[in-house]
Amino acid sequence: MISVKLPDGSAKELSDGASAADLAKSISDGLARVAVAAKVNGAVVDLQLELPDGAEVAILTKKDAESLEVLRHSAAHL
Repeated sequence: MISVKLPDGSAKELSDGASAADLAKSISDGLARVAVAAKVNGAVVDLQLELPDGAEVAILTKKDAESLEVLRHSAAHL
C-alpha cells in the first residue's frame, strides 16, 4: 500500500502501483471522467503515472490553468 497527500491535507491509501487515474477514480467517478492530468510533487504528469509513496498529488481538470498545456499538447496530435 502507498499513501498520498491530497490538496486538502488529507491522505489517501492506494494499492502499490496505483496511478493518478486510479486515485481520481477512488475519489469519485465524476472526477475520473473529467481528469486531464495530475500534479505530483509540483510537476504536471500524465494520469497513467505510477504514484510514489508519500507524494503530494492533485488531480487536474480542464478548469485548472495548469491543465491547459496538457490539453494543447494533446490537441496538437490530432
